[in-house]
Amino acid sequence: MLVGTIFGVDCTNNGMLVIVPMLTNKIPKNTDQRRVWIRAALEMRGHTYASIARELGVTRRCVRKAVDSSYPKMERAIAVKLDLTPADIWPERYAA
Repeated sequence: MLVGTIFGVDCTNNGMLVIVPMLTNKIPKNTDQRRVWIRAALEMRGHTYASIARELGVTRRCVRKAVDSSYPKMERAIAVKLDLTPADIWPERYAA
């Protein structure tokens, strides 16, 4: 599990840049904050959507799509890079 504080930038807030401090061992429930958290957590581990896409032979957009909508293959790829399960990152998608 990741530990420490990282900062992400949320560009979705009416076009304004917002710096979001996040404890990296707690995944945000808010979808906008989670989007920022995922990207920052990947970068902290030396990965980007583009690097994951290159490994899988898909476009960066395919990987990025999983952050906002259900795409199990890409969700698993992101989760593996973060040493988590997709259900840890997106519990609302995997609720029983």
